[in-house]
Amino acid sequence: MAKILSITESTVTVGMDDKSLNKFPKSALNYDAQVGDEVEIYGEGDDVIVSKLAVVKDAVAVPEAGKTVAETVTQVEKTEDSGSAGWGVLGFFFPLVGFILWLVWMKDKPKSSKSAGVGTLISVILGVLIWIIFAVVVGSVANSYSSY
Repeated sequence: MAKILSITESTVTVGMDDKSLNKFPKSALNYDAQVGDEVEIYGEGDDVIVSKLAVVKDAVAVPEAGKTVAETVTQVEKTEDSGSAGWGVLGFFFPLVGFILWLVWMKDKPKSSKSAGVGTLISVILGVLIWIIFAVVVGSVANSYSSY
């Protein structure tokens, strides 16, 4: 990559990949340059444009075999799936919310989806067990009173 090494009133000195130096008129720049900018150079001779190189901060999306660029970019943009236990706690205390999160996140966030689903499942199982125990206790108490 070429890099701007110095700027004077009329010229810009650019260090090239092959360690050579090229001087260009300041009018060849299509932006407000600063020393250290990475640039791309287009053209030859007197007809030259020096353009700032776009810096990508995150991962570069390169399509995998059998996938389109859009599918790959979507995968890069996805947020991290931590599968936090907080989703399980939410699913436990609010089973309907946990069930909905489990359904919505199954493909996009499998770890968080599983956590919310497990919390929901535990809540429902405990709820059913409590109702069964309650029915047995009430039934036995009612049965003991009917024998008198």
